[in-house]
Amino acid sequence: MPSTRAPAGPERRLEEYLRRHRIPEEAPILVAFSGGSDSRALLGLLAARPGRRPLQAAYLDHGLRPAAERAAELDFVRRACGELNLPLRTGALPPGSLAAEARGRSLEQVAREHRYGFLLEVARTLGCPYVALGHTADDQAETLIMRFFQGTGPAGLAGIPERRGCYLRPLLTCGRAELQAWLAERGLEYRTDSSNLQAVALRNAVRLRLAPLLAELFPGYRGSLAGLAATMRQVRELLESQAEQLLQWERAGRAFTVDARAFLAAPALLRRQSLFAPLAALGARGGRLPARFLLGAAGGSASRATLLAGRGVRLRRRGSRFVLERDIVGVGKKGYLITIEPHRRYEATGRVIEIGAVGPGKPELAPLVLRSATAADRLRTEAGSTAVSKLCSAWRIPLTERWKLPIVADRNGVLAVLGGGLGGSDRFRPGARPAAGRLAVKVSVLEGE
Repeated sequence: MPSTRAPAGPERRLEEYLRRHRIPEEAPILVAFSGGSDSRALLGLLAARPGRRPLQAAYLDHGLRPAAERAAELDFVRRACGELNLPLRTGALPPGSLAAEARGRSLEQVAREHRYGFLLEVARTLGCPYVALGHTADDQAETLIMRFFQGTGPAGLAGIPERRGCYLRPLLTCGRAELQAWLAERGLEYRTDSSNLQAVALRNAVRLRLAPLLAELFPGYRGSLAGLAATMRQVRELLESQAEQLLQWERAGRAFTVDARAFLAAPALLRRQSLFAPLAALGARGGRLPARFLLGAAGGSASRATLLAGRGVRLRRRGSRFVLERDIVGVGKKGYLITIEPHRRYEATGRVIEIGAVGPGKPELAPLVLRSATAADRLRTEAGSTAVSKLCSAWRIPLTERWKLPIVADRNGVLAVLGGGLGGSDRFRPGARPAAGRLAVKVSVLEGE
């Protein structure tokens, strides 16, 4: 007989989450706080716990909405943190910079990359081992709906994880309406992002147009999708275990290799599953590559020399082994963007790029990306700044080839323009190259093999 017991309230589910994931009571947590209902509830719930653990909050202005709305939101965020006596770290991206950077990519994805980079940087600076995010059961349902119609596999249908590394999602089993009711009962206000009321972004369209119809036709669809995600997590774990036993990928310099006969003999689903770990290690998010793209590797035959080519990766046969490697220039005219890991090598324009830090104690780098040039890029100089497009003209790089120009960028803009592989030179923002007696970020460009 099904249980009629009401689900536990948000407070109890938060406690169960912290126990389940063994989060130490004394460990400080950085809360990603946007001022919206989800993150406002998360902040309130964590702050209201008896014997409250150390908390700090972080807010990033993406520069995507009208200035007045952004200013009012920041004022609200500051007041809310002040009322709770919580330290707040803020950041802001120049208005229009995300749209210029996206250039054919999803604006939401580019914004997400910057947001996570900002949160990770703040957490490291403050010494917070955990970052709490306000994703809810509604976010989980929306994600699963989008992934289903995008043709994802078991890994994608496993949904948003409750925890990934330092990122915690304590409210993933709580509905948005439930959290808003919790806030209303306590007289706690929150802000509504105006862009969330427009069905322009795919997630907003799902939330505003498709979700209400699903709720009408299938009232319990959120719970059903949560059950599907739980099942798919078990399927993913089984596939991971089987793929790891059958196919052993080995690191080979800047690539990964696997025995060709073993790869071709494995079931197609296990071939595809085995690619996720080496793709992640190479900086390519396998879970975000379309399933139809990875099917090229899953259905490959012994007669094909190249099983995958595009989207920044390549899988090709070399003797008795298949080699999986980054292929930045093969991304296409829409450009490329890769989150840089310190002291890892990346290929672009026929050269190898390695980025690290120098100076006392070899400090950690701020989040950096390696990406293609955009029309809006400017490089800061001692005299002011210069347009990257002007450098391209001086170097006589054709308009059709300029997307290939590697740009190293951080939260403050362009750090380096690496034109040496396209007939130009490598130009750096002041202070980006090693200098005696001071801390600097080092960008070294090595000749390719």
